[in-house]
Amino acid sequence: MSSMQALIKKDLKSFFLSPQFYLVAFICTLLWSPIYIFSFGLFLSQLVNVWGAGSAEFMTYQSRVLSEFVSLVHLMLLILVNSVTMRLLTEEKKNNTYELLMTSPLTSWQLVIAKYIVGVIVVSVLVGIAFLYPATTAVLGKISWSAAICSFVGLLLFSAMYVAAGIMVSSLTRSVLLSFLLALIVNIGLWFLGSGAEAFDSGWAHSFFQAVNLDPVFKDFSQGLFRLPGVVLLLSWIGFFLIVTERWIESSRWK
Repeated sequence: MSSMQALIKKDLKSFFLSPQFYLVAFICTLLWSPIYIFSFGLFLSQLVNVWGAGSAEFMTYQSRVLSEFVSLVHLMLLILVNSVTMRLLTEEKKNNTYELLMTSPLTSWQLVIAKYIVGVIVVSVLVGIAFLYPATTAVLGKISWSAAICSFVGLLLFSAMYVAAGIMVSSLTRSVLLSFLLALIVNIGLWFLGSGAEAFDSGWAHSFFQAVNLDPVFKDFSQGLFRLPGVVLLLSWIGFFLIVTERWIESSRWK
């Protein structure tokens, strides 16, 4: 366990002392800030107009601001998470330190879990930065904290799935660029699996593609709805990617 903790500390130190991480965080805030401010300002303006006109149209912060903001954050993380995961194992190979990991006292599972924990912590920091936006505007009025927290928990679960997929790809190649591109393809491909249901009218194939459809899962989370089947689906994908990674690393030790 001490070796695993040492690896986690080493990788976290490498990330948080790297200009690359702060560049990614800066890009996020640079894009999120004006979009959130504009969206929130537009919501307040529309709310005042509705009240002034005596309209019965119901408007909520969750549906008009937060769900759209969460969708934007998710889109950026879908791309940026891969810049995190490409460093976890691919850079070890590039720097010729991967062989040291293979001969270390760490088991394959300890290595995979350590790298995964590092990736999730780094991505959680970016999700935490995004959460500051609704948290700071909460002083202007009441918001549904349960719905907001649910939205960001969903965002974190999706990001954790992307990290697991990225680690799997990172274990397969020595090229940092190829690792980034393949991880992006895999993560985007997960969203197209659900469309396979349209090719089948019924049967097990139709049921399978419906079951792995990520779109309704994300919509539920973005609207502040917590549904257990969606959580199980995301955790299943995470488990699948980590198992594949562990099996590949274990097999490489015997080559």
